[in-house]
Amino acid sequence: MSTAPISWQVGAATVLVSGLMLFMAGCKSPPPDDHEPVVREAPKAAPQVPVDHVAKDSLVAGTEKAYAVVLPLGFAVKASVEQTRVAMGAATAKQVVTYLKEQVRDGKVLEGPERTVFKGVRIPAEPDRYLEIVVTERSDTVLIAVTDVTPLPPLPPATQDERYKQVGLDPRGRLLHPHTIE
Repeated sequence: MSTAPISWQVGAATVLVSGLMLFMAGCKSPPPDDHEPVVREAPKAAPQVPVDHVAKDSLVAGTEKAYAVVLPLGFAVKASVEQTRVAMGAATAKQVVTYLKEQVRDGKVLEGPERTVFKGVRIPAEPDRYLEIVVTERSDTVLIAVTDVTPLPPLPPATQDERYKQVGLDPRGRLLHPHTIE
């Protein structure tokens, strides 16, 4: 026989019975009768995938610009010399030319076997700026050279004396500051 007090045995039995009752309460309800119809939710339709309206080999606009020309995604300006910005990226020349044709207005497009030149074109974002764009393919990369060819505004009319002064001469043609000119 057990030497434990009876109150402890009764308490342990109560805990065991309570646990069994909780376990039984957690079980699922019995399956429905065969005579009652089972109501199930209709299957959900597959989510609609947006239709892609972009051509297969076309390029998408990136965030970087060379003047007003928005460069294709993946292209970055690598050099800037005077009025020219040179960008480089991975694509084919044909893809880049097609992409640029959608952006430019006016001017001429001269396509050749080694390069394509856009002469005197403008971008709607900056209509007063004239650009020359040269697209050249180099093995697995394409170079885009964008040059600002906008003509400089004419100088305001000046008198003969003012024109001499602009180039550092007095009205008689002598140097204005002979000791400071190198």
